[in-house]
Amino acid sequence: MGIQWDERVPEPLLTQWHRWMESLPLITKIKIARRFRNPSHATITNVQLHYFSDASNHGYAAVTYLRLVDDKERLHCTFVMGKMRNTPLKQWSVPHLELQAADELDLLVHSATFWTDSLTVLQYITNEKRRFKHFVANRVNEIHDASAPEQWWHVPTSLNLADEGS
Repeated sequence: MGIQWDERVPEPLLTQWHRWMESLPLITKIKIARRFRNPSHATITNVQLHYFSDASNHGYAAVTYLRLVDDKERLHCTFVMGKMRNTPLKQWSVPHLELQAADELDLLVHSATFWTDSLTVLQYITNEKRRFKHFVANRVNEIHDASAPEQWWHVPTSLNLADEGS
């Protein structure tokens, strides 16, 4: 809008700002269930972590969900964590940002599935023959240190839970 830092913010933005500021105390009332146990108290037969990553020109994100299956085949899923970052001031390509988002998934777990909507990232991760430039090689090595290529899967953008954060 071309507004300088010392100029008054015009309406309707000023009204929106004041409404937002007044709503901030309501943040303390937000409750997010972080129950990592099965609510049915049945025997857990399968525990999985599912990581989703995504990037855009504006930012990159990673989210993790825990999926529990009990002995009666009932499912319980819960949010574990989410990370979002703005893109660096130095322009990176979207494939580089997708790799950075994938690299944000830094929890080491044996039963884990990693999801990305970037086919380029999947090709980088599964490629065993080609040598990459420094940036890509470092990210791929870090991803390989924390996961195996066969743990990585494609998810359509419309189903990627990290898409909103990016």
